Amino acid sequence: MSRAILVLGTGRCGSSAVAQVLHRLGCVMGAEFPPPKPLSDPHGVWEDAALSQLTEAIMHGEAKVEHYIGPLKERADLYGVWGFKYPRTVYFAHHIIRFLQEMGVEVRVIHTMRQPWACINSAMRAYHIGRHKAEEWYSDVSARAAARIMECDLGGIPVHRVWFDNLVADPERRVREIMAFAFEGLKQPGNRQLAAAIKCVATRPLVTPAGWGNIAVGIRMYKHPEPDFIISLLSLITGGLREGDTVLLPQKGQPNHWAADELARAFLERTQHDSILFLDDDHEFAPDALHLMRENQETWQYDAVMALIPRRNLLEPSPIIMRWLGPINTPQALLGEHFTLRPDFEEGTVQPVDVLGLGFTLFRRHVFEAMINEEHGLQFTNWFKWGIGREGEDVPFCQEMRRRGMRMAIDTNVQVGHITPVPIYYNMVREKMARSREEALQKAKDEAVAGVERQTHGMFPRR
Repeated sequence: MSRAILVLGTGRCGSSAVAQVLHRLGCVMGAEFPPPKPLSDPHGVWEDAALSQLTEAIMHGEAKVEHYIGPLKERADLYGVWGFKYPRTVYFAHHIIRFLQEMGVEVRVIHTMRQPWACINSAMRAYHIGRHKAEEWYSDVSARAAARIMECDLGGIPVHRVWFDNLVADPERRVREIMAFAFEGLKQPGNRQLAAAIKCVATRPLVTPAGWGNIAVGIRMYKHPEPDFIISLLSLITGGLREGDTVLLPQKGQPNHWAADELARAFLERTQHDSILFLDDDHEFAPDALHLMRENQETWQYDAVMALIPRRNLLEPSPIIMRWLGPINTPQALLGEHFTLRPDFEEGTVQPVDVLGLGFTLFRRHVFEAMINEEHGLQFTNWFKWGIGREGEDVPFCQEMRRRGMRMAIDTNVQVGHITPVPIYYNMVREKMARSREEALQKAKDEAVAGVERQTHGMFPRR
């Protein structure tokens, strides 16, 4: 009797690794597989090309679920132990299982699982989508996967659960467990097959950590970096980075947008890091500023996060927390996009915004990968362009992020100073705002008292 192994789970959960393990062990997962993709699937996806195409056709209404019957019967007649893995199979798994059982094929299921945040982070990089879309996608597919697995449990179908983190951390033990489940009661794979299956997992990189992962630091210097910035940078390098972080070669003497482009290109070309921290040479910050930002789990739901930085204006300092005002008619539109500053935010929170600067800002890798020029490639991609009017290089870039559904925020827990003749911190802004409010309140009281005196014609003079 033929045995079919269905690998179910959400996309980006490690099911490709499990499918590769099964194929190396001798469970035929297909005759033809799609080629690996360097960025999203460097180890391949191990999905039967014909069945995958049929699944897509059914998803788009171009075929019916009954069209599975022919290909499934063909594989059941050819192979003793075989399998099928494709993320969208989860929508039709109950039909596939029923068809196989009616053919007399024994069905087993391997449920591959991974931490939600890891699936979401992986989806953002693989599919070039923002966190909001990735979270919606995960919520949908995880619910459907849970429903299918429940049906298997209730139907008495053997189910083996594999956590991807555990598989990568202990390949030999977990591969042996998969082998014992898939080939239970049958001829066991040979030592060479087992060794090949273990090796294909052991050569995979470690699972990306939660949050922002490993960080590359990119620095823009124009001509003469401020001493306060140099002190802050040295403090960051010597005590504020973690094992696995790196510092890119600073870009100097270039216009802002050119320097940002070169840093983004070096980040993608020369590193495999998960995120990049942009720094400008007119800021100063505490040695633990990056640590505080990357450890704040409220920032993990965003594609880019900046520290709380005031505008570089001694006379009218204000925090850079900006919301888009929507389309503006000409002639105001000739000055670029219009934003409103939000001085009334709640401190100690992460505030969503519509535009970010590059002074002390974390960006996830997929933000830049999503914008690579499809025709000309990485070397000829310009991520940052100088905007019109007052926009600079950061507003057009954030426009593109918003267009792609990516989310931005300010972490108000992390304060970074803007260097002028004296550094400006938000605390100074807050004090000035408080004094302004007190002065306005006192002025209002004085005017009210004066008004009362005028109405009473001086009958009750002030003492």
